[in-house]
Amino acid sequence: FPVTITRTYMVRNLTIPEGLSVIGIGLNSTEIKQIAGTSGYLVSATADNIKIVDLTLNGNYFAGSRYDNPGVINNPNGAGLYTKCRGFELRIMIVNTAGIGWLAENPGAEVSTNYQQPIEVDVVIRDCGKEGIIFKGPADGRISRA
Repeated sequence: FPVTITRTYMVRNLTIPEGLSVIGIGLNSTEIKQIAGTSGYLVSATADNIKIVDLTLNGNYFAGSRYDNPGVINNPNGAGLYTKCRGFELRIMIVNTAGIGWLAENPGAEVSTNYQQPIEVDVVIRDCGKEGIIFKGPADGRISRA
């Protein structure tokens, strides 16, 4: 079932369950932002058939710009998106994370054929403290733009 969101939502370690679609109204219009003082991944998806589109994931690493002097750090250990699933669609921007922007891991042996092939992966990643993308699977994935 789709959930449409239209502003900034402050969250702590959001988990996307199987079959959920999170749909914003645009990369610069809808934002999911990590609460200050939080570590771990902003969004985790370890269930199949998920969709996260038309929004920005903000790890809230810096309170302002990374160029501010002195800089104020909100989340010194947070990261952006963690996926370990099959059948996902992503059309998002990931910004301002202390750690990895997006870590995609292989979900392991296939236990059912009840999942969709990835339709589209269109990800913009900027201002990460570590790697932008680490892609370890799934092997049947397809990235059209990154």
